[in-house]
Amino acid sequence: RSKSPDRLPIAEPHAGDLEGTVLWCDSDPTVLQSCGVLRGSGLNVEHFQEPEAALQRYLRSPQEVLCIMSSMMEGDGRKERGAMNGYALFEALQRAAAARRRPKPLLAMISCSADATKAQEAGADLVVLGNRIKAQNLVVTRLRQSMGLQAGYVGES
Repeated sequence: RSKSPDRLPIAEPHAGDLEGTVLWCDSDPTVLQSCGVLRGSGLNVEHFQEPEAALQRYLRSPQEVLCIMSSMMEGDGRKERGAMNGYALFEALQRAAAARRRPKPLLAMISCSADATKAQEAGADLVVLGNRIKAQNLVVTRLRQSMGLQAGYVGES
């Protein structure tokens, strides 16, 4: 696999009633092609292929970030190198939010290999085993509920 940048393009939102940013950490460079549910709900989506880069983005503007979605981030030798994985990212995000006295953003783990108990212990609010559409719908529903809006997806399909 070729080395790709830490930060990839931003998917612009479509019409919808949610406003804010979702950071999506996944080694798959095509993630933005499958974020239609989030974008259709009005959310900006930024894709990162390194958890450390996603954490740094959150630290720059935590008030903009409503949710962080992450895969396990243990492939491509990351686990063997001891690099930050999805669990460590969520733990660091919680510490950062607490240090800034901000509510933590919604944390969603989406992975075929995630251990749901470990993910929840690391702070995951949602754990979805490998279904991006389901994960996005659950994120949108949770965000809408947290804002007092009607639950459920209402954007473009």
